[in-house]
Amino acid sequence: MKKRIIVALLSFALLIGAVQAYVVTIDAPAEIRAGAPLEVTGNTTFPVATQFDIVLYRSQFTTPELIDRRMIIVDESKAFDASFPTTNLPAGQYKVEVEF
Repeated sequence: MKKRIIVALLSFALLIGAVQAYVVTIDAPAEIRAGAPLEVTGNTTFPVATQFDIVLYRSQFTTPELIDRRMIIVDESKAFDASFPTTNLPAGQYKVEVEF
C-alpha cells in the first residue's frame, strides 16, 4: 500500500513539473506628455522567432479604438521594445496589449 502511494505521489510530482506556460510581460508608463512617444518594453519566455503584436488602444466606454500596432519577433535576448508616436492623439485613457 505504501509503495502505491509513493508511486502515485511521484507520478503526480512529475506531471506538475511537466506543465509549463509561456509568459509575456510588458511595461509602459502610466502617463506621458502629448507629443512624446510612448515607449513600451518587455520580455518573454516564448521561443525565438515567435511573432506577436504590441497594440495601442484608446479606451472608450464601448469598444476600444485601435490606434496602432507593432510586430515583435522574439530574438535570443527575449527582450523587446516598441515605440508609438502620440502626436495628434487626444487626451484620454489608453491601453497597451499583446495580441497573437
